Amino acid sequence: MKPFLTQLIYRLAKTFQKLLNKLPSHPISHLPASKVEICPIIMIPGSSATENRFNRMVKKLNRNQHPRHSLVRIKVWNDGHMTYRGHLKRKDRTPIFVIGFQNNRDGYENIKKQAAMFDVALTVLREKYSFNSFKALGHSNGGLVYTVFLQQYLANHSELEMEKLLTIGSPYNLNKKNLNHRVAMLDDFVSNQGKLPKKLQHLSILGIFSETVTELSIKAV
Repeated sequence: MKPFLTQLIYRLAKTFQKLLNKLPSHPISHLPASKVEICPIIMIPGSSATENRFNRMVKKLNRNQHPRHSLVRIKVWNDGHMTYRGHLKRKDRTPIFVIGFQNNRDGYENIKKQAAMFDVALTVLREKYSFNSFKALGHSNGGLVYTVFLQQYLANHSELEMEKLLTIGSPYNLNKKNLNHRVAMLDDFVSNQGKLPKKLQHLSILGIFSETVTELSIKAV
């Protein structure tokens, strides 16, 4: 394909994606029903990122996937209400839910607030779809949000299992290069590691996005 056509297609795709992101959102109560039992993939973006963080990744994932995953992007607002964009195919057994937060700031206190928001969003999804297992992906601080959730909130969900957790570039020591200087968050994670699910399969990747994260911070736990 000629370079001009390649660039044109790329620009059109980028413009189309921007238009999709501007489509009106819907109240979380309007989520469509599913006709099948689901085991969703639930993704949490990092700080400063939105629920649109994984759009391109899901698009690439779906290129060679049949049937394609549905993508539903949920936003949890600071006042507690939730909205969503996207479409759920009623016979999709592994839809992708991305949960972002209005408060998407960095710092341990914000990460704890985001974990509480995620817990509420997950409760809403389970009430709607009645699933008992899911797979999880957390990018950067999204992986930290998942860690807080696992240690502080998972036990409150009856018969819920997180089968697999993939964290990408998650700075467990908040980018501190010296592991002898452990931040309070890492101390809490280590103290509460006994609360993590015993059967959870966890894969931690150094990073595939553009953010720079200290390698030692990822290896801290």
